[in-house]
Amino acid sequence: MTVSPLAPSLSVRTVDPSTYVIGVTGDLDAVTVVRLLRLLDARLALPSTGRPTTDAVHLDLTRAERVAPGALVALKHARHSCARRRVELTLVVDDDLADRVAPRDRAELGRHRLSSEWRAP
Repeated sequence: MTVSPLAPSLSVRTVDPSTYVIGVTGDLDAVTVVRLLRLLDARLALPSTGRPTTDAVHLDLTRAERVAPGALVALKHARHSCARRRVELTLVVDDDLADRVAPRDRAELGRHRLSSEWRAP
């Protein structure tokens, strides 16, 4: 069995006890977005297990090779989940991300706080 060089993967890095970076490598497609949203929801629920409160989450999309149509629109759930818990959500993007997304996703980029920092290792 061979693995596609663009096989999607997610990573989590703790910047400090209250800040996480969730990185996407490979294709950001419908399946990966669902996995990402589940991972985000789990991270946001950590305070209920006695862990420190999450203050900020950075979704690092700088290593996303391709972005499927609708993938960024699906991140609306992430924005609402974080806002509901007063957690700062930032999409970490590179300069050419807008060239790799569908037009309706470009509009969604404008609804998120964007940064070019917090690159995953």
